[in-house]
Amino acid sequence: MVKNLEFDPLTSFSFVGLFVESPALLIGRRDLAANTVAELTQYVKANPDGVTIASSGVGSGTDLCATLFEQAIGAKIPHIQYRGAGPAMIDVEASRVDLLCETPFGLIPHVRSGAAKPFLVSGDRRIASMSEVPTATELGLEKFNLATTWYGLYAPANTPKSIIDRLTSALQAAVNDPIVVERTKQLNMNPFAESQATPNGLQKYLSSQMSLLSGVFHEAGIVPR
Repeated sequence: MVKNLEFDPLTSFSFVGLFVESPALLIGRRDLAANTVAELTQYVKANPDGVTIASSGVGSGTDLCATLFEQAIGAKIPHIQYRGAGPAMIDVEASRVDLLCETPFGLIPHVRSGAAKPFLVSGDRRIASMSEVPTATELGLEKFNLATTWYGLYAPANTPKSIIDRLTSALQAAVNDPIVVERTKQLNMNPFAESQATPNGLQKYLSSQMSLLSGVFHEAGIVPR
């Protein structure tokens, strides 16, 4: 997204390991004439320019999520820009915008109250607090999985290996700690496996994500600025 980035994400840091990931949740206004992703896809294609999705601007998490959903179902949906997910959620509840895609934490209360309806989550694991919502992997929409937000631990470049090893050991202990696992579950996040909580695991994952997202931006016609 940044044309002249002043650092290289793959070489400017020392890697410690992957920590947790938070899936994206796609919701719609409560009176939308679709209740499943299949029905939503059909509805979107039958109503070109008649369905809208909220966005916080090009390159934002909500915009990427919306773009990935479009590409996954093979249809264009007009993006309506908001200054964050909060104002967008207000308009979903008021039926002024049809769809919103964001991390689940702030959306689930609105779904539970009946103010919005859920369609799918990214990834291959259903979220504990909404186990009825299908995953993108289950529905064959793997491209939407790139909407998942993930977190890794980094250190300054050239950090001594002995220090990286200590940090990695602490990270691996954390992803296996029942208290951490339970807390991340409460936040609708999932810890990465211990095998990915390593410098090599983070470096490989970051490289893969950068490559895949470059393809998404190219397909969407998004030009680095």
